[in-house]
Formats: sequence, C-alpha cells, structure tokens
Amino acid sequence: MASKEWDNTEDSVYLNFGRLTWHVSKKGFQLGSFVGIAIVTPVVLYRTRGKSSFSDALPQILRYQGISAIAGISLGGAMEATKMMSYNKVGDVPGALQDRAYRLHYNKGQNRADLFSHLGSSIGILSTWYWIKAAGGVLGLVGGASVGAALGVLAHVATMEKKQKGEEGEGEGNNKMIDELHS
Repeated sequence: MASKEWDNTEDSVYLNFGRLTWHVSKKGFQLGSFVGIAIVTPVVLYRTRGKSSFSDALPQILRYQGISAIAGISLGGAMEATKMMSYNKVGDVPGALQDRAYRLHYNKGQNRADLFSHLGSSIGILSTWYWIKAAGGVLGLVGGASVGAALGVLAHVATMEKKQKGEEGEGEGNNKMIDELHS
C-alpha cells in the first residue's frame, strides 16, 4: 500500500486554525518554561535565601514556574492574534492557515522538539506528583511539567544533528537565527 501525502487543502479553515492554535500554545508553554527557569526560579531562590531550605522553597518555585508557563501560553495567543491580523490584511486567511498548518506538519525539527517537550513534560509532571507531595497544588504540577518541557527542548537541541551545507534546511545549521548570532 503506497503512502499518501498528508493533504489539508480540503480541511475547513477552523480545523487549520485549530492546528495552528495548538502549535502556538505548545510554543508558548515552552517559552514560559524557559522564562521560568531563567528568570522566575532565580528570583524566588533569591527572595527565599536564608529563610528556608531549597526543599522548602521548591513548592513555591514550582507554582511560579507553572504561572510562567501559563503566561507563555497567553503571550503565544496574543502573538497568534497579531499574525492573524496580518493574514487578514493580505486577504487570504484560509490559504495562509492551510499553508502554515501544512508546513508545520512536515517540519521534522519542530516535530522532534515537540516530542522531546511532551516526553519531558510527562516525566516532569509525574516526578512532581510522585516525589514532591506538597507540590503547590495544580500550579505546582503545571510547574513540574514546565520544567520537564524546558529540559526536553534542551535535550532536543543538545542531541540534534548538525545539517551539512547544501542539505535541505536553513544552510549550515539547524536554526538560521542562532547561526547569525554566532557569526
């Protein structure tokens, strides 16, 4: 049986919008996760220094980490709304949504990053639930998933293969923006 290429040209604009919204939500969660680890966690540790041990501060860290991840989803939604307005100016919202959903479906690097993020989130939430009994409620569990998501994306970046010049993609590296920063 021959494999058939995925085709979303006949899908409704709402289905393609849903696919794009799901993607933006995942990226927002990942962004909030990194912001939480890079900024929020050090601030909480600084504010609780000398007052409590790390294990006592951990539930608070996880709650704020969860808030950061949820804020990232909100920021992603705002960015998506802005992008939708630019699609509307062009006048081809259904075509733009279909094209973006199609490109996301076939983006191997993006799919791999999402897989690592999902695995990391799963491990993070299960670890938080199992080992940290006073995780800070639901926000603490979201925080655990957030830490796992960030670590999953870092694992993806650390283990991805470097593209060779002339290979399909952005050129010499996997991320054109990062390559430009290095030059």
